[in-house]
Parts: sequence; structure tokens; C-alpha cells
Amino acid sequence: MSRYLAVLLLGLLAATPSYARDMTGKGGVGLLVTTDGMPMAVFRYWRTSFAVEGLVGYVSATPAPARVTHPDTTQVRLALGFLYRIGDAAKASLALGVRPWVEYTLASYSVFYRPNGQTPTQIDDGTWRFGAEIPLHGEVFLNDHFSLVGHVGLTFDLGPPNGRPDGTATSLDQQKDATLLIGVRGGFAGGAGATYYF
Repeated sequence: MSRYLAVLLLGLLAATPSYARDMTGKGGVGLLVTTDGMPMAVFRYWRTSFAVEGLVGYVSATPAPARVTHPDTTQVRLALGFLYRIGDAAKASLALGVRPWVEYTLASYSVFYRPNGQTPTQIDDGTWRFGAEIPLHGEVFLNDHFSLVGHVGLTFDLGPPNGRPDGTATSLDQQKDATLLIGVRGGFAGGAGATYYF
């Protein structure tokens, strides 16, 4: 009996503890692809349990031909993220945060005036939207410099009301005499990507 206790005690003493990964003072660059299809370049800098992020996203779509219901669109998004680590392991971490963002969308399409036989008129319509995400951010470290990241969370945004995909106007869009129209949306956000730390 005492022999078994001695072996167990030696085994416990020989076990190496699993320490949490220390990211203090480390910065990294990476790519994040969101669930709405926008790729974003990311810079992330960690202090002990707190990180600051800068994100820039760009996406462009060019249907043929561009028309009112399916215009050429270009979207640019700028975001600033703040993460607080709530869970840690040797090769993984979990953080909760907030990412306020601003987005500019430019829609371009041609309008044809068939009765008068005029040439097409190019219409450019730019809109701004503002919002924020509350992401649950997970990170798995493959080595000291490379990690895979993913997040899910809640999102909300506000700006001009979004038109319906079939091109028909919503009740808010029909209020042409209004000086200000604001639409608020809420939903879920997500994304996945990778980060290289230097």
C-alpha cells in the first residue's frame, strides 16, 4: 500500500503544470472573413488580459448589367475593437469584447430614359451606417506566432433604411417629405480567420 502511495506522490510531483499563454505586449496582423462576406484586415495588440484591435474591410460587387435593383456596390468598413480575456489555456483563449464600426456603401447604376431617346444617366448613391458588435472571440494558437481565430456575437447598426432585395420601397422609404430617416437593425455576427504575431 505504501509503495502505491509513493508512486502516486512521485507522479504528482513530476507532473508539469499547464500555464496560460502570456500574450502581454504582443501584436499581430491577420485576416478575418465575416458572415456577411466582408474580408477584413486586422491588427491586434494584447496587454495582459486586454486587447485593442483595428479592422479595415472592403468588398465590391459588379453585376452585369448594373441596374436599380442590382447596382454596382462598394463597401468600406472601419472598426475599432476592445477585447477582455475571460478564459485562458496553454494553447487557446476566450475573450468578450465590443467592436464599434462605421461603413460607407456606394451604389452605382444607370438609368435609361427610353421615351426621349437619351443616353443612360449614371447614378451614384452613397450611404453611411454605424454600428457595433459584441463578439465572443476564440483563439487557438498553433505555435508562438500563428493562431486561428473565430467569433460569434450580437450586432446592431443604424443608418438609412435598407431597401428590399426586390427593389420595392418600404414604408419608411415612402416618406419622401421627411428630413431624416433612420433604420435600426439587430442580429448575429460571426467570422473566422488567422493572425500572425510578431
